[in-house]
Parts: sequence; structure tokens; C-alpha cells
Amino acid sequence: MSTLSRRGVFVCIVVVALCGRALAADFVAPANDVISEAQFKAYMAAETELVKAVPALQQQLDSAQTPDAEAAAKAAANQKVTDCAAAQQLSREEYDWIDDQAMKAYNALLGVEQFTDQKNKDLEAQVEANNAKFAAAKANLAAYTAAQKDGRRVMTDAQKAATTQAAAADKEKSVGLLHEDTDALTAANAAVQRHQQEWTTADTDYKNPPSELDAVAEASYKLQKADDREKALSAIEDARRAVADAQSDIDLDNAHIKADDAHLAHPDLPATAAEKAEIDKLNADTIAAAQKDIEDATKFAAGVDEAKAKIAADADALAKDVPPQNIKLIQDHRDQYAKVLSGLGITPTPVAPEPPPPPPATPPPDDAAMQQP
Repeated sequence: MSTLSRRGVFVCIVVVALCGRALAADFVAPANDVISEAQFKAYMAAETELVKAVPALQQQLDSAQTPDAEAAAKAAANQKVTDCAAAQQLSREEYDWIDDQAMKAYNALLGVEQFTDQKNKDLEAQVEANNAKFAAAKANLAAYTAAQKDGRRVMTDAQKAATTQAAAADKEKSVGLLHEDTDALTAANAAVQRHQQEWTTADTDYKNPPSELDAVAEASYKLQKADDREKALSAIEDARRAVADAQSDIDLDNAHIKADDAHLAHPDLPATAAEKAEIDKLNADTIAAAQKDIEDATKFAAGVDEAKAKIAADADALAKDVPPQNIKLIQDHRDQYAKVLSGLGITPTPVAPEPPPPPPATPPPDDAAMQQP
């Protein structure tokens, strides 16, 4: 089915007489392209009448069965436009000029509004995010500065509870290891005493061989006791190393238990020198980051008015080719104009910013320059 559109019909220039006055066919558009209030009023009256005629004109076009009938329907539609214009003391040339300028103004108005609304929403979202960033940075700066002064870690209640729970579990484990290591120390000390007694016995036997042994047997006897003495001495050394290891483990267990007790009592305070160094670095780094965020957020806030001004300037640039008086005229009669466009089946095309130019193409490598000397 064909669709009727006054922009698609054949244009016929017609001179119409109305109320005894001939309408000029040689209309000359003003140099500034500004539509007067009187012109727009007459144009809207013509448009309103044209909307009323659309159903009949559309029916004539839809019922056309031959090319000649279709051409006749389009000619009738075109003539109806001319007649509606003439009824309002408008030549077809003046009507077409007003029609073109009004559409340009409406497209500019819509484009500026859409552009401004979207850009302002984007800016508002950025401002909201920046405000949140600033508030978070201020809170962090205050919290971590106080923590740095007190030498403690910044922790939430949940983190404190988790640290306390972990410290309790670690202490229970360390106490169990302490019992095991204490038993190991007791066993190692007992081994030292046992092997010392073995050495003493072997040494006494070496120095006091049985009197009934002949010289050969005595020499063999003393050789055996000397070997027993060496074995006992080696065992003593092993047992003493076991004592030292067990004592080292016990000292480590006690250190863990002491640290766990400290974490249980004050989960936000360091329990060791290593923890203190870690917390000091964390506090200093967080303070520096918060100061940087505050600086960045302050700079952004200072530039909001400039950003708003740029949005307004960019919006004005979208409508630079349309007289502002025409945009104001359409804005004042917006509902009436939009209703007419809808009745005529015309969809506006809001102006939009030109897309940024594509990045320059990378030139192909110079094969000659890439050759090795």
C-alpha cells in the first residue's frame, strides 16, 4: 500500500486568487530565514486543514489501479497542499519555505533537548559518583590518620570478630603443639641423661677391665668398651640437639600463644614487630590514596560549571544553522505542531552531533626501510 506524504508528491506551482487578491508566485525568503508569527499562524491553519484531507487523499492513492491513476492521486494531493496554503494567503513557495524552516527548527529543538538531557544525566551520574568518592576518601583519611597515630589497624566489627575467632583457633592449636613439644623436651632430656649414664658405664668398664682377662682378651674388651663409649657420646649429642629443637619449638609456641592472646584482647593492635611494620605501611598507603582521591574529586567538582557550560555550548552548536527565533516559535507552539506532524504521518529527525573522525590509518611498513643493512 502506498503512503501519502506531502513531501513525496509532485510539486506544482499554482497561482491562486483569494478574496480578490492574487498571491505572489515569486516569494523571496528573508535573508535571516526567520519565520514571522503571522506566517507561522497561517501555515499552521493550512496544515490543520491538510490533516483533515489526508484520509480521503490516502484512500484515492490506495485505490489507484494504474500508473495514471496513481499520478492523478499524487497530483490531487499536491494540489490540496497548494489549496490549503492559498486559503491562508500563502503562495506555495512561501508555504514550502515555512514548512522547511519549521521542520529544521523542530529537528534542532528535539536534537538539542535530547543531547542536553543525555549529557546532563551523564554529568549528574559523574557528580554523584564523585561525591561518593570524595565522602569515602574523607572518611578513610580520618579513620586511617587516627589509626596511624595510635599504631593500630582500621577494622570493621566483622573483621574484629573474624580476627578474634582466628586467634582463638590459632591459640588452641598452639597450646596443643606446646604440650607435644614439652613432652618431646622431657623425652630428649631423659635421653641425654640415659646416654650420659651409658657413656659413664662404658668409660668405667674401659678403665677397669676384669682382672681374669689375659692380655689379648683385655685388649679386645677395652676396644669394645671404647666403641660403646663413642656410641653413647654420639647419642648424647643427638639427644642434646633434640633438646635444643624441642626448646626452640616451645619458644615458638609460646610466642604464638602470646600473639594470639594479644589479638584476642586487642584485635586491631599489632602483636609483633612484623605486624606493626605491615600495619604502618597499610595506613600510610591508604592515607596517601585518600589524599589523592580528595584532590581528584575536588578538581572534578571545580570543573562541573565548566562542563555544564560546554554542554550548553555544544547544544547551541547543534542548532547553529537554525535561527533561534524559529526554535522559540516552534517551542511556543510545540504541541500543536507535533499534532499536525503526527496527523500527516511525518516523523522528525532530531539533529545529532557529528561522529568523531576515524583514527588515521596506520601506513604500511616501508619494506625498504625494514631491510637489514
